[in-house]
Amino acid sequence: MTDRFLDYTHTNSGDGDGWADQTGAGGAFNTIPLAVTGGLIAGDILYIRHMKTDKTGDETWTGPTANAGLPIMVLGVKAATTATPPVNSDLIDGQWEGSADPAWDTPAEALPGVGSTSDAFDIIINGNWFFYATNIDPAGNLTITTGNADADQTYVECGLSAGDAVNTKFMNFGSAGSEQGIKIGLINCEVVSTRAQWRMNLARSGLLSIIGGKLTATVAPSSVFGTGVGDMNLYANGFDMSAVGAGNILEIDTNVQSLQAKFVNCAKGSGALVTGSINDRPWRVESYNTDANPGTTLTSAGAILDLEIQDQKGEIVQSEVTFRNAGADDGTSGNYSLAITGTTGNLTQPYRGIEGPWNMLRMGSGLETTMTVHIANDSAGDLNDDDVRIEVLQPNGSGDLAANEYKFKGMSLLGTPAAMTDGTDGDWTFDTGDGNAQEIAVTIDPAYQGTIYWRAINYTTNTVYVDPLPVLS
Repeated sequence: MTDRFLDYTHTNSGDGDGWADQTGAGGAFNTIPLAVTGGLIAGDILYIRHMKTDKTGDETWTGPTANAGLPIMVLGVKAATTATPPVNSDLIDGQWEGSADPAWDTPAEALPGVGSTSDAFDIIINGNWFFYATNIDPAGNLTITTGNADADQTYVECGLSAGDAVNTKFMNFGSAGSEQGIKIGLINCEVVSTRAQWRMNLARSGLLSIIGGKLTATVAPSSVFGTGVGDMNLYANGFDMSAVGAGNILEIDTNVQSLQAKFVNCAKGSGALVTGSINDRPWRVESYNTDANPGTTLTSAGAILDLEIQDQKGEIVQSEVTFRNAGADDGTSGNYSLAITGTTGNLTQPYRGIEGPWNMLRMGSGLETTMTVHIANDSAGDLNDDDVRIEVLQPNGSGDLAANEYKFKGMSLLGTPAAMTDGTDGDWTFDTGDGNAQEIAVTIDPAYQGTIYWRAINYTTNTVYVDPLPVLS
């Protein structure tokens, strides 16, 4: 492992073994491509100082491949740093440096890095990298990995953007080809939107994970994320997207091959979770506790769970206007249910319905043998046993604590549909003032103390309301 040094504001590029603006020994590199060709290899640490805002010409940063082991580490240091190597207090203040105030909004000073105010140059970053406190701000496209299978890149407390007020450009994540296994992580980073057409494109063949951080909108985008035809997956936890205002979260391409996306504890504006040509491809987007009005007091207009799930078969949201009065209560906004709505044309009984989320339930006394799930619909008519199925995973009763015994309650494949049992345990409040409550009982055998998992599946195009709090007996 070798310590190397880079300053994009320098006129000359040296051997990278010092901070001086000169060629040869003692001089710092002045671009990352020159650092790579100058001998930067896997496991090296590249300290970067100062921010260059008028860079011209495209750059490709090619790090080590997955088989080469360690990434190249790029660490942002304060402008006054002269030590070789720097010490911990030279790092830009942040959580990993140990600052008492690690918030991204209050860094000790501007992050070092490279950008442009006059030329729409692109940056492509390939291979394995670890960036800390680095600003990457091309006026062209920013493409993070292309053409490298198993590439692994992590960005911690970095600033990332693409395009400017004149140039409509994108941040692209993942391969444009057939490479597999790409992993990209953004931890407490600031991502900057520059135009309404700007967005973060999910290409293919990997996972983009975003933990913490925020989206700053110089100009609010019409959508935050977009998909191509590939199979890139997305996981975001604690990402603040409230600056987009009415912008939507995810635009799905008509020809997307597959997509799994999950948003947890995020903040967003008033736009939709999913937009675009909703189609019959294998995709699913889940949102948990992603508040459309961050910073406001929770009321009956915004329950604490704030759940929304969409896939090609329908949508699931949290309803606080239709619910079982003796049922689930979030402790803040009151009672609620899960409203599961199927999409016309995308449901084919008996094997394909819109699946609700898995719910966890603890069997407490070891004496209960029946779990009763309460459901309802907004019409007076009954739901039949081929309209809704309950699936249960429980321990197998042989001393194995894994919940790997599967059972379901619903119509048999060749059976004649029949109305399910009317609900008897707690009346419902309906949004329309008129509805029908029913129940489904599932036998839990043998009785035990432990955890089971269950979910409801709607095989109709109606909205079925499911109480997440079953009754045990």
